[in-house]
Amino acid sequence: MLSEGWKDAAREFQALGGVLKNATLDKTEKGYGLVGTSPGSPAQIFCPKELMIDTDIILAEYGFSTPEEANGKPTVTDMFGFSYLMSLFNESEKEIKSLEMKTPSLFDIDQVLPECGLRTLASQVGKNAAERFKIFIERRAVKNGTRRVVAPIWDLINHSSFSAGYSRTKEGLLTFRNDTQDGEILHKYMPKTSPLMLWQHYGFSDRCTSSFSFPFEL
Repeated sequence: MLSEGWKDAAREFQALGGVLKNATLDKTEKGYGLVGTSPGSPAQIFCPKELMIDTDIILAEYGFSTPEEANGKPTVTDMFGFSYLMSLFNESEKEIKSLEMKTPSLFDIDQVLPECGLRTLASQVGKNAAERFKIFIERRAVKNGTRRVVAPIWDLINHSSFSAGYSRTKEGLLTFRNDTQDGEILHKYMPKTSPLMLWQHYGFSDRCTSSFSFPFEL
């Protein structure tokens, strides 16, 4: 999906009612994200509610809960979301394996983090593919009304505490930018956060408007 499959995914997303105007997937300083295709022109990414998938339906589909625990059953349009998510997850699995081979000593920090009241790297990543998939879904989920959902394609927009937020409408989730001169299209997922909070809840860190720190030694 992050290579030759992107064009097909984007085309299907738009055929199912999604909007992807002046935006495409590319490598950025944050990893992969959506960037403007025509610098200086407006960009619009919209995921209609019909394409959003409830997290409990996803977890039930892959055996993490029973169908009875889900608020509904998979629809025809959910099949696009399932395929999209599995493509992303398979890419993330490759990155994790590469990281483990390149920096095996990285997980030594796990001996110190619990003493500081923080989650370990192992718990952030997951012990096996099943655990990692559940964490992967939970981190991609956003609140939309009373639902916790994954919004395909739209969720490729990366977070920045210095960007504007996104819009929740009755029709779906919308990110609009008047100008994509700076390249990557970013939005703020949370109004108030810190690098430490991002690390605790999402497994990554970034510049924020506020920050906290703690001392430790290895």
